[in-house]
Amino acid sequence: MIYKKLIVTGASGMIGAEVCKVLETKGIPFEGITFENKSGIGKSHYHSIDLASKVSIKKIEALNPCLIIHCAAIIPGSKKENHGYLEINERIDKNIIEASSRTGSKLIYLSSTAVYGFPLETVAFEKDGPQTELTSYGLYKRKSEAEILKKNIKALILRVNAPYSYSQSTKTILWRFINDAKRNLPLKYYGKGQRRQDFTYVGDIAELIIDNLEFTVSGIFNISTGNPISMFELAHKIKNTIPGCASSIIPAGIVDDQENHSAEYDLEKARKHLGWKSQFLLEDFILNMSKRI
Repeated sequence: MIYKKLIVTGASGMIGAEVCKVLETKGIPFEGITFENKSGIGKSHYHSIDLASKVSIKKIEALNPCLIIHCAAIIPGSKKENHGYLEINERIDKNIIEASSRTGSKLIYLSSTAVYGFPLETVAFEKDGPQTELTSYGLYKRKSEAEILKKNIKALILRVNAPYSYSQSTKTILWRFINDAKRNLPLKYYGKGQRRQDFTYVGDIAELIIDNLEFTVSGIFNISTGNPISMFELAHKIKNTIPGCASSIIPAGIVDDQENHSAEYDLEKARKHLGWKSQFLLEDFILNMSKRI
């Protein structure tokens, strides 16, 4: 079955745009929702809707969706961070969850491993509560997950760790290291460089979503590669991947509050029920990104 009323929110965002790209490539019809409508200019199946507004519920209901892929969110560190981004995100999620409940549509919700807290010192399972105190972002994601479960919506809740793409922010450690390495500048890591991250390519996330449009098993799933890397190791990987790179790798002299973060998430549930397997290699991204900068 191909959904004729499939909705993607955040269609101009990093993950949402990739989902839309794969849907279009596979010829699967969908309605894309964005706030600024950057990706869908001139396309009738893209809609500019303020999802934080109560009116958005009725607008989504009018589209009569079978499935909502909810990727829309303002990410911490963006320009809007100091303008109540958490409150906006909470309103957006509340409206989408309400629209899903009213229409009886299924929901794929993009959550975050931030719900486990930082730093993470042991392997995190989906059934686990927070290991440490949550950031405001992690707390809001927890609240939205709980609301979805409370309303008994048939949903996939994907706890994604460190998504990355070619359109990612220049503030990210990946972009900064690659940019500096391309210019043979020192690659400076915080603390002892022991903090680990498990970078997950958006193309793999999008393929996972498209492969599970007709999901029958609801629940919460960890999504990462299963191959976390320390910031010290990342710096060396980037230096060794970019041809001719002569960057030194040195401490920045700045304490890393997340020094002991392990970024280890149990993936057995996602592998068993969703067929999850990361395909894209970080080395390929590093090489390709270095050619674009």
